[in-house]
Amino acid sequence: MKLLLENWREHLKEELLTEFARSDKEALMAEQDRFTISYEIELESRGVAGESSTGRAEFARNYLSEDDFGDSWSAREVGDFYHHYLDKKGPEPRDLIVKYLIEEYPTRVDPKSEDAENLISLSIAIKENEKIAKEFSTLYKNILRDGTRENKALIDAINNDPDIKEALKERGVEFKTAQQGTLPFGDEAEEEAVILGIQPGVLKEVVHTYLFNPEDDNFFGAAGVDKTIGLTDFLYKAGWEEEAEQWIKEGFDEIKNYVINGANPRWPTIADVTFFNTNNWESYHLKAIANMVASASQSFIDERTEADWREYQDDPVEYLDNNFGGDWEDHYQPTSEDGDLYEMLEEHFPRFMEKWADQLKFEPDGSLRNGIEFSMDNPKFMTGLDTAFEFLKDFFFDYNRQDNFHFDANTGLHTNIGYLDDDGESHKDYNLMKALLFLNHDFAFKEFGQRKGTTWATDLKSDIVEKIENEFKKDRSRFKNLAMKLYKKNKLDKLGRKLSGFVDNYAPSNAKSLGFNIRYINRLGYVEFRYPGGRQPTLEKMKKATLYYAYVIKQAVDPTYKKKEYEQKLVKLMTNLASHVDRPMEVKKIKEFMKKGELYLIPATAVAGRWHRPNRGLNQYIQHVLNHSLPYSLLLNNAGFFKGVRKGKTLKDTVAVFKVVEAIDIDEFFAQGHMAGTEEGQAELQKMKKKENYRIGEITIPVPQLERMIINKSLTFINSDHIELRVKDVFEALAGGPLTATGALQENKIKIRLIKK
Repeated sequence: MKLLLENWREHLKEELLTEFARSDKEALMAEQDRFTISYEIELESRGVAGESSTGRAEFARNYLSEDDFGDSWSAREVGDFYHHYLDKKGPEPRDLIVKYLIEEYPTRVDPKSEDAENLISLSIAIKENEKIAKEFSTLYKNILRDGTRENKALIDAINNDPDIKEALKERGVEFKTAQQGTLPFGDEAEEEAVILGIQPGVLKEVVHTYLFNPEDDNFFGAAGVDKTIGLTDFLYKAGWEEEAEQWIKEGFDEIKNYVINGANPRWPTIADVTFFNTNNWESYHLKAIANMVASASQSFIDERTEADWREYQDDPVEYLDNNFGGDWEDHYQPTSEDGDLYEMLEEHFPRFMEKWADQLKFEPDGSLRNGIEFSMDNPKFMTGLDTAFEFLKDFFFDYNRQDNFHFDANTGLHTNIGYLDDDGESHKDYNLMKALLFLNHDFAFKEFGQRKGTTWATDLKSDIVEKIENEFKKDRSRFKNLAMKLYKKNKLDKLGRKLSGFVDNYAPSNAKSLGFNIRYINRLGYVEFRYPGGRQPTLEKMKKATLYYAYVIKQAVDPTYKKKEYEQKLVKLMTNLASHVDRPMEVKKIKEFMKKGELYLIPATAVAGRWHRPNRGLNQYIQHVLNHSLPYSLLLNNAGFFKGVRKGKTLKDTVAVFKVVEAIDIDEFFAQGHMAGTEEGQAELQKMKKKENYRIGEITIPVPQLERMIINKSLTFINSDHIELRVKDVFEALAGGPLTATGALQENKIKIRLIKK
């Protein structure tokens, strides 16, 4: 009984793992050679890097970042993606629906008919257009009403389909003998058994089986393609040809405008179709098609970015000469007294570099003041936990004997771990739900407390739980119905796989924001654990962390490992979901945390602008108008004064309001990065330097999202008086005077009341 009544939210408050015991560590080491490991190490240098004997080549190699290539592909016209995905630069909605059917409903694909495509389009129009929904409701009611034109058309369709007639006979539907003359076949036909009428309750079931089912999210009838009443012919014979044509066209228009063009009618880019805000969409199929396109387009960007990045890294000077002419060298300013980061590593890490350098790639880290990052390159990963521990031992041996390179609050030591299958290939079939059930976010951070709450290591588990909760709250959720069906039939393995697919579909696309980053599984066969970092890594901490992460990976790839415990966790999860899907939002947390007039750091991922970048008005003002260096805490964050809560019609529509600095009509893409040398880039750069191109504006964050940010500790106070004063100076300069207690940022209590939906 205690299990049944346990609060779902309490289920998320994880105690430190007790099941990860010595026996588990011993089991992992017994098969240690099955694990693949790669560390990505970021270090700050006290010595300044600059010119060396290879200065020009190094400058060329570091002139572009991998993100520049990703941004470039994101900004390309969307036709480049569709040409790859659908073999058409300008696809029609029907092309996308056919692709969707092939991937999600292959048994519905009928090359001889367009009925399945039309049905999906029809269902979208009904869900998204209130007028069409009312018209369709009239059609649906008439089909079920005896003696109407629509009802007669359905009876005729059944009588003309021997397979459906036979199936109905087997189910006990009563037939009568009548002359075919009673049907439109002529007066001289022989008598045969025909259906003259069907009881209302049975008729509804027949419609749902052989025509369509408006009470199911996917709208499909339950019978297979070979026993389906042709939708288009039926609507014509039922007298709804003109309306149906308009309905289906409306569904196609929804796909065209909001999915194919990404709601950008003028010049849609690939970035426009990598993310869709489907919160206000009602159609199951429209959401599913959008998610399919978003996943495919992001994979397209990732693949093209990696290919271009490799081409660039193979010969950066030639690449820049071919693509930028000699302009790139205008930014190269050699010096003679500064050292080279690679040479510094050779000096300060002699043992480590001699042994491992030829297997690593070295890159400057733009997020650090004077930093370098290195990771496995040839081969892409080490094989075996013993080898990984040897790598760590060599690294920390030198690290502890030098004082130039150091970890700080902004550095990371990301750990990529995969698993080899029986053929020695990287395992790519991961049960992500099982991994999350065994992943303890707090435990993963145990040795790296400084990283907790940062924007680059957020908690995927709690976000996924929230999304599953929301899905279970929907009255007619196809996913919920399927999950509960599998659960009740005790098909826990299939249930786990369905939940794993849910995790894959709904995990954030921004890989750099996840502590448990699953976005490299399909391409590279590993999970990136972004938890380690800060000032605290040591040899023993990293060995413990590596073992724990390997334990999580083992859960994901081995269905027999901890199977009993996994099934218990799965049952507990489903029990709590079924019992507590109406969990109220914890408004108390918001009231306790938020203070009106206080300055907060807001993750850049929380509020995005063009190409999903944040508005960097404050950052640009500090760097280009004031010509000051940017504080580290602002690199990945906006900063804003909390103004208050703006109530909507429902809690979902209620938002928290922050005052921020906005850049007016400045295109950062052209002003920075690889467009800086162009005329457009120079023009935008000049705009950045003028105070009149900035103003105080506002951003809003939905209150449910704010709650998640507070729980995840990704929304924080600025904890430096020096930085707070610098930010306030900018606001006051743009406001034309000091920020006073009686002004717009006056201290006040927050009043939020729960509004029932």
